[in-house]
Amino acid sequence: MTRAFLIILLLAGWAHFSWAGTGNSIKLDYDYQRPGGDYTHFITDSARECARECEIARRCRAFDFYESDHSCWLKNRVYSLRRYDGVISGAKRHHSPRIETVQRLLAQKNYYPGRADGILGRKTRIALENYQYDHRLPVTGQMDTATLISLGLLQPNNPDQPEQRAAAGIAAPVPPPPQQQAPASDTPKKDFRLYVKTIGVAYLQAADNIHAEVLAKIPAGTTLQVLSEDREWCRVVYNNRQGYVLSEAVQKL
Repeated sequence: MTRAFLIILLLAGWAHFSWAGTGNSIKLDYDYQRPGGDYTHFITDSARECARECEIARRCRAFDFYESDHSCWLKNRVYSLRRYDGVISGAKRHHSPRIETVQRLLAQKNYYPGRADGILGRKTRIALENYQYDHRLPVTGQMDTATLISLGLLQPNNPDQPEQRAAAGIAAPVPPPPQQQAPASDTPKKDFRLYVKTIGVAYLQAADNIHAEVLAKIPAGTTLQVLSEDREWCRVVYNNRQGYVLSEAVQKL
């Protein structure tokens, strides 16, 4: 009896340790999904069980758990969150509080769409590039010193630096060097001031995915400013909202 009781205690302690480990290292995001990167899936009882499987799998970096059928999808890459009802998502915490702070600041300035998750993904890099371009900073897509100073997260050594003026909301004079940092002939970066016109009725979507939420219906012949683009999608501004339209639905001006 004593031996059986000890075994029960040991099993209970192991189970508590496993759940505690999962809770500490993987944060659950309810009604959010991380599309892409799936390498296996299976049926399990709960999101916590799905999180535990991800935690013990060396290859797994994130997961999605669907409440409708209790399917657990393990992922080998961490993608940005997007809104999706009935899905619970989680990622191993390669989380950076500084990245989350930068995302929140960029969101306040209407550069970063969606929820701050502390992960330096594609959406964060695009937001950084757009912010850097508009504030006459080197367009790196990274949280470099000049960008952190401009956002007010670092203090410059020289009070006359233009980054400090931008952080304080003071318009800085246009310096001559920025145009020399990224000549069109020497860099593959797109022109963020490009404009396009919708060929027919187009739809502004929350992400570069045909299943993403539709934010607005855009009439035919509407001129849009392009923030970034690839072969399939254009990231544009419409009625002061940022979103994505299919490249085939627009033509360059």
